[in-house]
Parts: sequence; structure tokens; C-alpha cells
Amino acid sequence: EKLLPSTPHDGPFFLYIHLMGAHAPYAAPAGERAKIAARLLSPAIAPMATTNLVEKFSAAKASSIHASVLEDLRGLYRADALRHDAIMDSLIGLLRKAGILDRAILLYTSDHGEEFLEHGGLGHARSLWSEQIDVPLLMHLPGQTEGADVQALTGHIDIAPTVLHALGQEIPDSMSGLSLLHIVGEGTARTEARGLLIQHWTGISGVRVGCYKLLHPAAWRDVLTVERDGKEESLAPGDHPVTMRLLRKKETALMLLAGAKSGLLKGGGADVTLDDETLEKLEKLGYVFTEKP
Repeated sequence: EKLLPSTPHDGPFFLYIHLMGAHAPYAAPAGERAKIAARLLSPAIAPMATTNLVEKFSAAKASSIHASVLEDLRGLYRADALRHDAIMDSLIGLLRKAGILDRAILLYTSDHGEEFLEHGGLGHARSLWSEQIDVPLLMHLPGQTEGADVQALTGHIDIAPTVLHALGQEIPDSMSGLSLLHIVGEGTARTEARGLLIQHWTGISGVRVGCYKLLHPAAWRDVLTVERDGKEESLAPGDHPVTMRLLRKKETALMLLAGAKSGLLKGGGADVTLDDETLEKLEKLGYVFTEKP
């Protein structure tokens, strides 16, 4: 509440809130922690030490995770997500009370999801399965009174163009994303058709077009997947030659476009040097990875 203007605010302002919940350590509300702890079959889980537990299980075989422990990790994660919901509800209430909500552009998203052995992994930052890279994007525009659930392929690169469009500003040619406001009038075909490049710090890269995803793991053959009914499954690339050809062409086109866009940025920014303490904090959050001597 202290971050918001104490009096009616007529001028523009920007507020960024970074919530670390729904992320190990899963800091679920105390009541939920007690409920889960009361029925634990294993003493392995301490709610504020789940980061170490996830790392321990990630380094071992999936079969080493007792089903009850896995379910309790899921329970803590869900409870933490519900805590986020309550926090956002409070924020919206404060914006309404301050007379700001009806004039605000409100965006809510995440940088990643969490996997709970759907594809043999636990946590995040280890793969590009849908459990880890499919995240929600919620948007509220000034004067908006009704909402809609839009199923469309979007990316974080679309956020800045969307905000600029909503503010009536020109979108620079150097931006690779699209304004999502056109979905209201044109539908989702445009965003679905363009595809998105995806990349992982370990070297995995690929492209996502509609429900299909083509990945190039560093030490494996190409991986082709499809999402059906909210679940992602692998396909044999050799059985889908047309799909593979189209995905490869789309990936090449997007890479060429990204290269052209990056060329527009050359010389446009200043070199930034981060101190060791800042780098260490970013690395702990999973945003940068530095080579150890």
C-alpha cells in the first residue's frame, strides 16, 4: 500500500512487483503447511527447505521420490499459488480504492512453471517441456468491464508492444513481439501462425508453432512434441515429415527475423557492467549463469 500514491494521482506512473512465491522454497500459508505436515508419510519435507529437496530429487532417479512426498510438494506449490491470488486480489482492491484501477494497464505473468515428474523432472530450469514454459498472461485495460479467456500462443516479447499500443505509442521496428490487442478484433490466427523461438541456457533450442514444438537438445536428435488436451507428448519425427519441414522453415524464418531485428539495435544502447554481488543475486534467482573458474 505504501508503494501507491496516497492522494488521487493524475500523472502516469509505473509500478513493478516481483513475487517470489509459487517457486521453491514453496512458502505456503501456515495453515496449509500444518495441514500437509499432519498427514506426511515422510519427514522429508520442511516447507521452507523445499529448494534443497527439489535439488536432491532432481539429482537422483525419479523412482526415489515417494508418491506421498511428491503429492505434498504439489500441495505446497498449489497453496503458494493461491497465496499469490490473494496478494493480487489485495493489490487490485488498493488500486480501486486509490481511484487508479479504471485508468490502469495491469499485467500479470510468470517467467516459468514447475514440473512434478510429468516428464521425469522436478522443479524448473532443466528442460523446455510445457509444464515449465507455458505460463499465464493476464491483462486489464483502462475502462475494461468484462474479461475473456483467450487461448493463444504468446510470449513475453509481446508485452512491451502491447503496452505501447494501449498507450497509443508507436511500436519500434526493433521489437520482435506483437501487440496482443489485435486479438480482440482479429482473433488468434495471427499469433498462432507466427510461431515463437524458444531457448534454454543449457543449449536446447527450438520453435513452437500452434500445438507443435520442435526442439534440438544439445546431445540428442530432434525432438517433436504436440500438446493435446493440456498434455504434451512426444512424436516420432520420421512419422511426421510435413510437420517437421514446416517447423524447420518457420524456425529459420524466425531466426533470420530475429537477426535483422537485433541489427536495428546495434549502437543503440550502452555497455553495462554488473558488480559481483548483483551477478550472484541474479544467478541465485536463475536469471544468469556464470562459468566457475
